[in-house]
Amino acid sequence: DGEVGRLRKAKTQLTGPVADRDRLVLELLLGTGMRLGSLVSLNVGDIDLKSGIAHIRTKGNKRDKVFLNPQLQRLITRYLKNVGPEANTSPNVPLFRSVHGRRLGARQIQLNFAKWCREAGVTASVHSLRHTFATRLYHKTGDLHLVQRALGHRQITTTEVYAAVSDDSLRRAVSAAS
Repeated sequence: DGEVGRLRKAKTQLTGPVADRDRLVLELLLGTGMRLGSLVSLNVGDIDLKSGIAHIRTKGNKRDKVFLNPQLQRLITRYLKNVGPEANTSPNVPLFRSVHGRRLGARQIQLNFAKWCREAGVTASVHSLRHTFATRLYHKTGDLHLVQRALGHRQITTTEVYAAVSDDSLRRAVSAAS
């Protein structure tokens, strides 16, 4: 969480439309655990702010949904107000666009992310945000099946990596059980 905090701090110090876009990219990845491919394929019409759901395309071009917490709903609402009227009138407009109006690609987000990490003094990858989301969700709920569903894993064995128990956690649990 220290690295996430530094990354967030570096992003909040910047202003303007590109900074708002990049901040939303970061928060969506952290707040939903979606894959980068799902993020870049999002269109404005895939976001349902009333129900707090983003309809995403997953591996194999399958459809799924992720839930948006109230903070993400507020960030998306503010972002959509600032990106221009066409984003609010056409559901097929990409949610994330370059300064030239084209869909922001995965490689550009990876390059941007590497720059954000350098600025924040953090060593991470875009995919590590998915791991951060999953680890946080597991620590809050203790429910591996819930994490499996949130990540869209078919097999629970794929999700089990997030249930690794640290020695300190085991020591506290044993002490509490005594």
